[in-house]
Amino acid sequence: MFPEYRDLISRLKNENPRFMSLFDKHNKLDHEIARKEGSDGRGYNAEVVRMKKQSYS
Repeated sequence: MFPEYRDLISRLKNENPRFMSLFDKHNKLDHEIARKEGSDGRGYNAEVVRMKKQSYS
């Protein structure tokens, strides 16, 4: 995710515990959404929509 910002993200994760917490939470949610959607996208449903909305709040 965001390869052009890899160095900045790494530095922020090391220097800012709040950023690390938010980044880890977002990463876990992103993986869970991808798992539920499946590689063919057929798992896209109301639960996935709710999870995506959660990731933006």
